[in-house]
Amino acid sequence: MSPVIDIKHLSARSAAGPILRDVALSVNAGETMALVGESGAGKSTIAKAVLGILPQGITVTSGDIVFEGKNLLTLPQRELRKMLGVRIALIPQDPLTSLNPARRIGDQLTDGLRLRAGMDGKTARTQATRLLNDVQIRDPERVLQRYPHELSGGMRQRVLIAQAFSLNPQVIIADEPTTALDVTVQKQVLRLIRDMQRNHKTTLLFVTHDLGVVAQVCDRMTVLYGGKVLEQGVVAEILQSPQHPYTQALLAANPRYDRPSQSLKPVPETVLAALKQELSA
Repeated sequence: MSPVIDIKHLSARSAAGPILRDVALSVNAGETMALVGESGAGKSTIAKAVLGILPQGITVTSGDIVFEGKNLLTLPQRELRKMLGVRIALIPQDPLTSLNPARRIGDQLTDGLRLRAGMDGKTARTQATRLLNDVQIRDPERVLQRYPHELSGGMRQRVLIAQAFSLNPQVIIADEPTTALDVTVQKQVLRLIRDMQRNHKTTLLFVTHDLGVVAQVCDRMTVLYGGKVLEQGVVAEILQSPQHPYTQALLAANPRYDRPSQSLKPVPETVLAALKQELSA
């Protein structure tokens, strides 16, 4: 079976130097692939490359991103825009800045349903209500009338999840969607994303630096450092028996709730020095 997303030899750079280095990964239908690594590892750059929204100053220098038999990197912008939100959608990181503060929730949810799915206003409103029910928001009719600042962070994130799933895309990219939430709400949102993904049979590319999140919601994982893939495989297998020294160090650095008195272990300088030497070669 062909992967839904197939990234081949993807490299990108900015004026400061390489950002992605010959990245290769594939995501199969219905699975959740985690992109894991510390800040600056290249996780969000890969996600933005798939979405075609790389910031100015970052240039793809080689590689392909194949989706539904088409190379997204060479697709005309008009065709790519038609695909975004419909075939590939995004759950962004910050629910406060990702919603328009001047527009009601109902207007923001129904826009895509009317413009992209061709629904009339009444049908779009009914579907928006159903979507808020699906993400377990109480009294959805009332929430549709609210502005983003009138909702909690967790509710705003649920609205963004509903928006991402609204057109039943084949692929959803979740870019650290629980970073801005407290721990209790994080757990609820992660369970919601996992349940929605399974119910819709959606393929999920999950960007995170949190190995605990990976263990909860992901099937496979790709470990990155400095824009380079260091290790890939099934989540359970990597967490139980990591092969790369950097992955081993990441797991050792992860706080243990069952060992609260244990000191945190940063990634050893010897591991980082070896990686930097490898990247500069």
